[in-house]
Amino acid sequence: MYLLDFQEIDPTAKPDAKTLFDLAKLSFGVVAGAGALVALVVAYRRQRVDEDEPAAPEPLRLQSPKDVA
Repeated sequence: MYLLDFQEIDPTAKPDAKTLFDLAKLSFGVVAGAGALVALVVAYRRQRVDEDEPAAPEPLRLQSPKDVA
């Protein structure tokens, strides 16, 4: 297949340590980016829900003279 001048990969070739390390760095970067994207979406949705539904007011607590002293 010579689409865009891409040649076949030799199946008998073994990648060296630098190539494997670069592949590991790339995969960790992709996973970290996906995790950051999920965290941003969750924070955005939490903010939208908090703005749409106002928090219920706290119940009125009456203080007795014992609590004041």
